[in-house]
Amino acid sequence: MLSHSRVKFLRSLQTKKHRDQEKAFLVEGEKLVNEILLPDNNSNYYATEVFGLESWEEANQDWIRSKTVTFTRINSKQLNQISSQTSPNKVIALVKQNTTNITASPGYDGLILAFDKLQDPGNLGTIIRLADWFGVSRIVLSKDSVDHLNSKVIQASMGSFFRIPVIKCELLNWLKSKPKDLKVFGAILDAPSLYTTELNKDGVILLGNESSGIREEIMPLLTQAISIPKYSIYPPGPESLNVGTATGIILSEFKRRLA
Repeated sequence: MLSHSRVKFLRSLQTKKHRDQEKAFLVEGEKLVNEILLPDNNSNYYATEVFGLESWEEANQDWIRSKTVTFTRINSKQLNQISSQTSPNKVIALVKQNTTNITASPGYDGLILAFDKLQDPGNLGTIIRLADWFGVSRIVLSKDSVDHLNSKVIQASMGSFFRIPVIKCELLNWLKSKPKDLKVFGAILDAPSLYTTELNKDGVILLGNESSGIREEIMPLLTQAISIPKYSIYPPGPESLNVGTATGIILSEFKRRLA
């Protein structure tokens, strides 16, 4: 059973302030917890404690006997107390970052997704899943983007969170420091069509804020502006696409032509 102080600590991790202070966060639900507990999990994150209902404990006796991570049985009331979900699912893991595997600055190899002031956690979770599907090497976020350890991000990623490196940095400085031959493709309304633009197998695909787009000071760093043409038959049609939807369309075209 959990003490009152332990419940209070776990609940505090629902806020970014305490996640940053403790360098820890919670992962909820059987699918995500089972993924972080896989013996061949090569992510930059690892579970330190697991809190589960008796039903989860009974179904995972082999893992519990291995004693690789501390397990504490909790009841439904305590599960509800520490969970951020409306309908919690049996088990929660306390997860920390393996800082020895994290570099101070993200690299430039492979196909990279970058986002300027991305705000919606559900969108970021979807984007992480798309990045996993389409073989993106990493995701780079501006420092004023949504917290990638937000529980909504992790839930929406459906496990891909543990496979795709997500790094926050000063995006402007990172783009200025890139190799000269690395192209930056920026998604801009009214730019040349994605479907008629010469694309690269490696490079940066940059998308902006959901409402305001890419900020002005970053625009000169783009190698090529691209857009997803609108084919609406009912003018004027929608003003823009959801950033997660746009990311999926752009990645699909890059891979269709270059994979």
